[in-house]
Amino acid sequence: MDILVERGVVRILDSKMPVSLERRKVAVTGDISKMFNQIEMSEADQRFHRFIWRYGNESCSAPFAFQWKRVLFGDTCSPDFAMFVIRMLANVKENAQPIGAKALKENTYIDDVANSVSEPEEAKRTITEVDSIVAMDKFSIKAWNSNHAAVDKNPPENEEFVAPLKHKSTPKKELMGAIAMSRLVEEVSSRFIPFVATRIQEFQDSHGNVKEELRYVPSKLNPADDLTKPIPVEALKHWHQGPDFLKQPESSWTKFDDKLETDSEILEKPKPKTFSFVEALVEESSVNVVEELGSAKQIVIKLCQASLYEDLEKTRRKYFKHDIRVDAFGVLRSGGRLDQSNLPDELKHPVILPAGSQLVRLLAEHCHRKFKHQGYRVVIANLRLEGILIVGGRKLLKSVAARCFFCRIRRKKFLQQRMGELPSFRIQPKLAPFTSVAMDFFGHLKVKQSRNVAVDGSVLIITCATTRCIHLELCLTQDTNSF
Repeated sequence: MDILVERGVVRILDSKMPVSLERRKVAVTGDISKMFNQIEMSEADQRFHRFIWRYGNESCSAPFAFQWKRVLFGDTCSPDFAMFVIRMLANVKENAQPIGAKALKENTYIDDVANSVSEPEEAKRTITEVDSIVAMDKFSIKAWNSNHAAVDKNPPENEEFVAPLKHKSTPKKELMGAIAMSRLVEEVSSRFIPFVATRIQEFQDSHGNVKEELRYVPSKLNPADDLTKPIPVEALKHWHQGPDFLKQPESSWTKFDDKLETDSEILEKPKPKTFSFVEALVEESSVNVVEELGSAKQIVIKLCQASLYEDLEKTRRKYFKHDIRVDAFGVLRSGGRLDQSNLPDELKHPVILPAGSQLVRLLAEHCHRKFKHQGYRVVIANLRLEGILIVGGRKLLKSVAARCFFCRIRRKKFLQQRMGELPSFRIQPKLAPFTSVAMDFFGHLKVKQSRNVAVDGSVLIITCATTRCIHLELCLTQDTNSF
């Protein structure tokens, strides 16, 4: 059935593609990861991609019918589908990301992107825009490569065999390759089936120890180096006949020197030092803690005062009541009339901090929690004791308290009980006072009966249920007759 399917017009290789890498000096190439499997076929086409599958080795088991939902590698039209999707994405982003869209439309063949530009910055922008465009449909470029070091995003991952910084008498990279080969020959035979492993072992036995057969040829005598540099015709005998020392007895051949020179200092990537406990970190870094904290405090204060330093004269006019002055460390402080007092300098001339700084807001939130969510007056007073004056501190601290979750809960009003309905005798209109009354005693009181005699007494309070008028009667006793 595949021979009846048209290949499509997009699959034809664009004539611009092969020479695109040769046009400009910075080339970039990339490969779209799992391109075919990222594209879903329409339901009408899926039924033409059915296949029969039987589980297990039993031929009598019933087969199952499956169908592919993704674009297959074997279809003749699959490359056309893939390139159509990529160019459709490029058309969508042609105005927003023209460089990446142009690279996908003109310099992409199936899943390979190859483009060349003039400058490294343009190459980086091309990579960024292409990644952004293909990510719209969940595509990704798995490997970006470039001939420019500033653009290449795939440096060698294996850092074990790194070429030395300066020339050595014995190239260590070749030695490490030889050692790796000898270890491979010794160990690889055990990983094959018996037939192959037996013949590899026979080869090893017939050739003896590979390490003993390794020889070193200096670069000046190595014929392989003749292919990498221009040489005169007379020197071709070196290539055809080999080095002269090969014609001499084997005992006089060049031997390799085990005493290698030390490597030049190679800058290694620093490994971060980790600590299992915070106490260990504090103990490790506890050198001149007081001095470091003092200098850090001055840096933070200057960061907070950055907005005040922009126009110092304007700041002094705006806050003239504070008599702003600059100390020896460049910190703005308040003046005042306490120079003759015995107070510390930090209290006589506190540091001025603007309320609009984010660091000052963090300081206010910290002090609000430190002083147990008390009022702004308490916080301002304690900050003054620490030598800090926040300009506009009242408004700032009120804002901090308004946003504090604990304070918002504490300021909530208690639930109030609803009062019951008033009785009918209290709400009758046009009744004379004391038509309906309520009575109660309060006391005891000392009542002076004569000059030298005082007796206990109580007061009867009579209140009108309608008008709330009150009448008081003195009672020496609380019996019925007195009432």
